[in-house]
Amino acid sequence: MSSRGRPKPKLRDLYYAEPTEAEKRAHIDALPTAQPIVTAVLGAVVVEHELEVLIRRRLPRKDDDTWKSLLDEKGPLYSLNTKIEMGYALRLFDEVTKNNLHIVRNIRNVFAHAKKQIDFDHPLIQKEINKAKPPTVRYKKDFKTFVANNVSGYRLAYASLCVLLCCELVSQQTRAIKEKTRRLKKKISQKQRQRIAALLLSPLGLPQGSHQQSFPVHQTGSPSSSPLSRLMGGVFGLGPKSDDKTGK
Repeated sequence: MSSRGRPKPKLRDLYYAEPTEAEKRAHIDALPTAQPIVTAVLGAVVVEHELEVLIRRRLPRKDDDTWKSLLDEKGPLYSLNTKIEMGYALRLFDEVTKNNLHIVRNIRNVFAHAKKQIDFDHPLIQKEINKAKPPTVRYKKDFKTFVANNVSGYRLAYASLCVLLCCELVSQQTRAIKEKTRRLKKKISQKQRQRIAALLLSPLGLPQGSHQQSFPVHQTGSPSSSPLSRLMGGVFGLGPKSDDKTGK
């Protein structure tokens, strides 16, 4: 039975499918013990997903159709490289995180496209991983020291780098959400103050909207010294602030 009005599913649709929390946890748990090529590709997959989430939250227009067009083969965010550069251009992370993301991308590409079987013990792979630096604020331990003291070798070092990047990108998402919530609360609070001020001023015979204007002034031009005016201005933050220091 065919569904009317709905496009037929395509193989490309699997690319846009969002993983569940359980699936993301399973991906991360598999990194240290999977085959080298699986570790390389899967580590980049989990990092790329968190990067996509972070970029999408910043976009003013983030509906599914627009997002899919950006990730399309001809879209500006088709490759991991363009996503990294876009995130850096939007100031979603610093240069250290940008370089670490490119290291993961480079290693992923080598394992995914190499014609012969390679491992993380290859000198060139080790050299690339040694370029990584931990995020300067959250992780102060030197990454090279961690690699040198790690008996599990460079595969676990690469997996740890991917997990650190995921943590850093998720923390950026959390900070963005908190900042958006703070601005929304401030906006709502300001509207509530204006609404309460309007209700208080209306019985006094003052016109609607006067709480958004300056308070009555004397003929001399100085701000009104009425206790009501001072009270309303102080409680609700309304009315102009006088620059005349003598009027204090």
